[in-house]
Amino acid sequence: MLRNFLIIGFLLGFIFLLAPGATDAAGLVACGGAPPEPSCQLCHFFQLIKDILDIFLFPFVPIIGTLLFAIGGFYLFAGGANPQWVSRGKTILIATVVG
Repeated sequence: MLRNFLIIGFLLGFIFLLAPGATDAAGLVACGGAPPEPSCQLCHFFQLIKDILDIFLFPFVPIIGTLLFAIGGFYLFAGGANPQWVSRGKTILIATVVG
């Protein structure tokens, strides 16, 4: 159940956040193009990695963190008589804060 919920959240996040930004690839690689652009060097590789992380990773971090806080809080709230749910909720919340 939790895995399905995370997959649906991931897909919705991709559709609403990344689809418009991923099509705008101008400037992703800042070298090796027409003659006014400089030739590619090692520093451009690190810039490319940074740009890819900015496009694909950072929009998901707040969404997934909020989602996991809500799920962990639900387990803590609903697991009053079930110690396994309370333990699972605490584990989710601690892992979210650490991650």
